[in-house]
Amino acid sequence: MKPQPLIPQSPGCHPAYDPCLPITGDLNCGDLSTSQKPVRVKDPTNDPYELDREHDGTGCED
Repeated sequence: MKPQPLIPQSPGCHPAYDPCLPITGDLNCGDLSTSQKPVRVKDPTNDPYELDREHDGTGCED
């Protein structure tokens, strides 16, 4: 079964993440505020910013 495309929650948000992360060329955990962490990666096989090192669906865990 082919995954459905992700729909952004609001304009300018990358559809692969929750909370809203900006669409940019590169982003790492150090660029995020504490209110944006941890990040839920909606599909661990699609993590464009590579924030989920363990591939468990949660990125930027302290």
